[in-house]
Formats: sequence, C-alpha cells, structure tokens
Amino acid sequence: MKKRAFYRVESMDSDGNTVGGYVGALFYLFSKILNVDPEQINEDLLSASVGSSPEFDSLMVNFAMLCDIPKPDEFINNRENYCLYQKDTFLEDEIYELLNIARKLSEMTNGEFVLICKKFMLTDDEIIYEDDFQVVITPEVYKRHNRNNRFKLLSEIEVR
Repeated sequence: MKKRAFYRVESMDSDGNTVGGYVGALFYLFSKILNVDPEQINEDLLSASVGSSPEFDSLMVNFAMLCDIPKPDEFINNRENYCLYQKDTFLEDEIYELLNIARKLSEMTNGEFVLICKKFMLTDDEIIYEDDFQVVITPEVYKRHNRNNRFKLLSEIEVR
C-alpha cells in the first residue's frame, strides 16, 4: 500500500515527553500570562482578557488565525483522535503563527517546552477522515506510528 506523509505539531517538555498539540501550548501560554490554571482557559476568559497586555494580544492574533482551521466531526466527537496535516496546506500556510507560538513557548518557559513537528507516513486504511487540509487518525494508529517517529524542532522547519 502506498504511504503518504502527514504532519503533527506537538509541544514537548525538556524530558522529551510530548504533552499535547499546539492548542495546548497556546492555552498554557495564556494561563501563564493571565496567571490562572490552564484548565480555566475558555472563550469567555480569552474574550474578557483582550487588551490586558501586548503579549496576550499578540498571542490572540495567532490563536484567531489557527482557530479558523476547520475541525472535522471525527475529531470534535472524539477528542482522543488526532488531527494531522498536509505539509503544504498547513505547515506552509500557518507556519508564521506556529513559529511565533514556538518562540514564545520557549521564552516563557525558559526552554522547558518547545514545539516540534512529527512526520507520519500513513496508508489510506489508517485514516478515518480526510479533506484537502487534514486527516484524522485514531489513538491506536497514532501510538503505532509514534513509537518510531522522528521529529524536528518547529524552529528548524524551512520557511518558503
């Protein structure tokens, strides 16, 4: 079966453990700026905090750009599934927002957390949803491929 490349951006701690995707990293940054627990971050708090600091407002721009990414029902209905993206429609279109988040994450955590990009080589039968922008895979498929997965620091991704 033919395999195709898809990519996932994740946050990684200094021990090499991945601790979530880029949205989790954004929420962590918001919680640091607002001095609240990451679990308290929601749309109401974010809306009420606009204008609270230039740092917050800058991140909100990145958040707004990335929130425009459509979320498939297969992901919304089961948050244990994973979204992966095609390189040219995600990493190249959204790279500036992601690089800004990566820089701020590294700065605000003194290098404790970084954003990484993982490449997954998938066959069609491993994908439960696909559109022109992204695919959704199950936790089992993610775990199977994640074991042998290499990654790059997001800051090392070449920008065209």
